[in-house]
Amino acid sequence: MRVALIYDREEGGLPVSTVTVAVSLARLGHSALLCGPPAPLPESLTQQLLQSKNIATFSMTGKKGVADFPGSLRKTVADFRADVIVTGHRGCDVRGSRLAQKLGLPHICVVGGNPSAEDMQSAGIPFLRLRNRAWQRALKEASRVVTVSEWTRRRAMETFPTLPPGKVEVVLNAVVPALADSCCESLDEKPHVPVRILAVGRLHHIKKPLLLPVLISQLKVSGLPAEARWVGSGEKEQALKEKVRECGVSEMVEIVSDTARIAHHYRWADLLVHFCTDEGFGLVLAEAQAAGLPVVAFNAGAVPEVVENDKTGLLMEACDIPAMSRSIVRLVSEKNGYLRISSAARKRANSLFSIERIGIEYERVLSEAILAGEKRKK
Repeated sequence: MRVALIYDREEGGLPVSTVTVAVSLARLGHSALLCGPPAPLPESLTQQLLQSKNIATFSMTGKKGVADFPGSLRKTVADFRADVIVTGHRGCDVRGSRLAQKLGLPHICVVGGNPSAEDMQSAGIPFLRLRNRAWQRALKEASRVVTVSEWTRRRAMETFPTLPPGKVEVVLNAVVPALADSCCESLDEKPHVPVRILAVGRLHHIKKPLLLPVLISQLKVSGLPAEARWVGSGEKEQALKEKVRECGVSEMVEIVSDTARIAHHYRWADLLVHFCTDEGFGLVLAEAQAAGLPVVAFNAGAVPEVVENDKTGLLMEACDIPAMSRSIVRLVSEKNGYLRISSAARKRANSLFSIERIGIEYERVLSEAILAGEKRKK
């Protein structure tokens, strides 16, 4: 099978998850063509990409982190002799749908977030309303729609009630084994004093980064020695820095943009905190658990599908920072309890978010789409 995977973002989880799908298919002997902008990938994933002989790449560039579809993309996909096209993100889905129709290929759309979020934000903006209607049309015309969680599948069906339920498949994201393996060497040393708290994600309002200094200030009041690190970049960086100063925790919080060395940050940390309440999957939640880090997050969106409360992490009501602070104090105060959750997180991640599983599931979905396309042609 020859698969063209197209993505148009150079930040966030989209490029990471797309490359992971390519690697998973290549490990099963299929050929993949990765088309997208250069993106900072975890070192472990970059190694997998470079080592694979079954993955070709085509670089796309654009403005403000969003890639344009160059005119040469059609020829590149055709010359690759792709059997199927896979796209992620709504703008990319729309253009990918047109490309698939021109080449007579089946098309798979991967929905990684809440499909109604941008519709709500686009109220009163004609261009975005038109784009969202075009996206809805692309999903209806697609051979299959893959969502990365059951929560995302439900949101998609609610947003687009005319979408045939049988067309929508749930395939969870996966974690590259090398990342987890490289992170678990120092688990016996954890938790540290001061406790090391990690947050990973774009500095975007949907990730609620301004809650981190509020949390650290509450831990400071509680008397728990702590230091925190946010790994990521984005439009809210300056606002986060100002909030850190306002909360009086400048000496306890650092902001770094080095997402390529994410394994280094997982090794450093004792636990991961996550503030997003509209998460479609949360790749960092899976990665952190694979690295043996308990997750402390809000019980919202797809988070409870990825994190088992009181087993692989601790979940509380959305935006309840006092409860999050108390949960962290409780988590790190008892070594055996911490190690129990750490061990359970690793076991669940290795099973549920394995690259072998995602490869087999995508292989099935893509094969069915190709077969259905061949039948229609006959």
